[in-house]
Amino acid sequence: MKHNHTFSSILLIGLLLTLHSLPTVQAATDCAAVTEIPKAQCDTLVALYNSTGGAKWTNKGGWNVTNAPCSWEGIGCSGGKITSISLFSHNLKGALPNLNALNSLQSLWLHRNQLTGTIPDLSRLTSLEDLFLDHNQLIGGIPDLSKLTSLQWLGLSSNRLSGPIPSLNSLTKLTRLNLSDNPKLCRDANYETRTELKEFPVCSSFNCAAVTEIPKAQCDTLVALYDSTDGLNWLDKTGWNETNTPCSWKGIICSSGVVISIELSNNSLKGSLPDLSALTSLQHLELRGSRRSTFLSHSNELTGSIPDLSKLTNLQTLSLSYNQLTGNIPDLSKLTNLQTLSLSYNQLTGSIPDLSKLIHLQHLMLDRNQLTGSIPDLSKLTSLLSLALDRNELSGTIPDLSKLTSLQHLALGVNQLTGTIPDLSTLTSLGYLALNYNHLSGPIPSLSSLTQLTRLYLSDNPKLCREPNADYGYENRTEVEKFPICSSP
Repeated sequence: MKHNHTFSSILLIGLLLTLHSLPTVQAATDCAAVTEIPKAQCDTLVALYNSTGGAKWTNKGGWNVTNAPCSWEGIGCSGGKITSISLFSHNLKGALPNLNALNSLQSLWLHRNQLTGTIPDLSRLTSLEDLFLDHNQLIGGIPDLSKLTSLQWLGLSSNRLSGPIPSLNSLTKLTRLNLSDNPKLCRDANYETRTELKEFPVCSSFNCAAVTEIPKAQCDTLVALYDSTDGLNWLDKTGWNETNTPCSWKGIICSSGVVISIELSNNSLKGSLPDLSALTSLQHLELRGSRRSTFLSHSNELTGSIPDLSKLTNLQTLSLSYNQLTGNIPDLSKLTNLQTLSLSYNQLTGSIPDLSKLIHLQHLMLDRNQLTGSIPDLSKLTSLLSLALDRNELSGTIPDLSKLTSLQHLALGVNQLTGTIPDLSTLTSLGYLALNYNHLSGPIPSLSSLTQLTRLYLSDNPKLCREPNADYGYENRTEVEKFPICSSP
């Protein structure tokens, strides 16, 4: 017995030594457990790490390893907020994420890396004093910087930026400015007071003062659209910036002396959208890209955020799908004539804004973005024919849809929706219903009244069940039969 006891002790000691010698694996940062800074700021740092190949940075000390982000390489904090990020020459490769949560940031030094894509919206970084993004591979336009009134140093040189340089008049503290080595940048003629900008050509020599067909402000807006989206390289730029008759330019339709339609889909537009608020009579704005191989070579690639559209109150069609737009969906509540809103296949973030005033809306397509939050109340949108919110990061429950009696297409799949499937019995025109890949639970409601339903997707909702006596139509539909019978209460 003593011999067996000694042998067991030796085995136990050996096991402990073996376990002690194994390398420990540190879990990734849990921003919910971080107390040094707000969770949203921690999430932004993790997003920066992930989007710029953090695993291959030259120095990534602490990043996505510890729950103390203020000690991570290049991060400075003060007062429980991030105040500086200094990662220049760190081999960052990829696009910058949304940085707007870093609202106390004073210094952003990311120069001499290999950053690609566009410069994101920085309008909420109102404490920023130093912004260095030079010597990267950034493309598109320079975003609006007018709210960064604390900015003292701005370095964007040696990139591939294009289009008009935005107004810098509000940056009264700006003492150091370098935008050189961006051959496709241009300046407004009124910027000559800043000597640093004199090297850039004046944006478009076209003179809207000679145009009589439409107001000068509308002509100027068209020219700004041309300049900011690399008009020289559009697939078809017939007439643009050449003739004094903009109503005859490719994609432009006018009526009664104003622009009412812009249709430039799949026309190689690349860059950010300018201010469009002068186009107050615009009814149709269609600047779609495409994923189809037929159009890939000249698909649009719009970047940056969607500008304020609140003055375009006559707009009926807004189609910006299949681009690379980022940021939040702007307030659309004043666009009460809108019938089609198509923003699918972009990189939009944030929540879906209040759409309750858009009572004429027939097609709402926001699928394949990065939208979060809950689905807003849609009960007043009784003209809806198509509702596509699938492939986002939406959470919460499915709202009451019973008043959308004209709905033909309902796609809410691949989200994080919870709760039960609401009563759909009034949606008798529904032909397509996709609720798959969510976290829905409870009994599947009766589908017997949906006689037009030909495509039904409910899979990958493990907690759904079917009522044994419910009428699901089409001989209890094979799509429903795969679910277990709901247990008795």
